[in-house]
Amino acid sequence: MPSQHEIKGQLVDLLRYRAERTQQKLDFTARPSGRPALALVRPFRPLTAREVAHRQVMVDFMRKAKGRG
Repeated sequence: MPSQHEIKGQLVDLLRYRAERTQQKLDFTARPSGRPALALVRPFRPLTAREVAHRQVMVDFMRKAKGRG
C-alpha cells in the first residue's frame, strides 16, 4: 500500500498545468529586429454599474485616508 507521501507525488495540479500550458514560451533563437515589436492589446470590456459604484466608493475612501496622513 503506497504511503501518503508517494500518493502526493503522483497528484497533478490541474490549475498549474493549464496555466503553464497556455503561457507563451519565450523564443531565444529568433534574431532581434532593429525595431521593437508591437504588444498584443486586448480591448477592455465595459464596466458594470456595480463595478463603477465600487470604484467610486474606493476612490472616496482613498481620498479620505490620504487626508488623514
